[in-house]
Amino acid sequence: MGPQDVHVLRGGSAFLHCLFYKDPRLQDYKVAWKKDGHTLLESSRDDKYTVFENNTLEVANVQPDDTANYSCDVYTEPLGSVSATGSITVVASPDPPRSLSLSDIEKHSVTLNWVPGSSHNSPITEFHVEVHEEPLTGKRKEKWQRKKVVPGDFNHLQLILQPFCTYRFRVVAVNDIGRSDPSEPTKDHSTQQDVPYENPTGVRSKSTDGG
Repeated sequence: MGPQDVHVLRGGSAFLHCLFYKDPRLQDYKVAWKKDGHTLLESSRDDKYTVFENNTLEVANVQPDDTANYSCDVYTEPLGSVSATGSITVVASPDPPRSLSLSDIEKHSVTLNWVPGSSHNSPITEFHVEVHEEPLTGKRKEKWQRKKVVPGDFNHLQLILQPFCTYRFRVVAVNDIGRSDPSEPTKDHSTQQDVPYENPTGVRSKSTDGG
């Protein structure tokens, strides 16, 4: 039975097993592990690769570049060799969205656009759009607040804004493993002080003419 296909969290260890039957009459045999066709050597410096007596391969502290096909090759004399292949897929929380921009800028709204980061082999399920709103009246709001949650296939969102405020926006990606770090925020976007929505009522004139 050859190696299996395994999914491993980034930073964990992956174990691939190489199980085979050998004719007892064959005394000499050798087992070699390969990653995408390149022979792996046991590493003593960082213990990245370890092959145990039962021919199990351990790949320690897995990172995205450890995602690959791994083959177990068994060499015997004089029969030749047999090979079986499995895979390691490294999964992790997403990278932050990038390239945030504002478009369709109107008096009371903007459209926020972003480019998703790497999903690291676990599909992005949703994006959290966060806002930092600072009224220009001097009443400060220091904290980022979640404005909206949208599905993972979205890459833009129209946002309704209040008048006479300065805004910054950022986006967080989420998959089944966890949350990304927040994206880099947008540059400041300020809305203008608004005029009254209705005309004043109850207006009277008063004469100051003394004559």
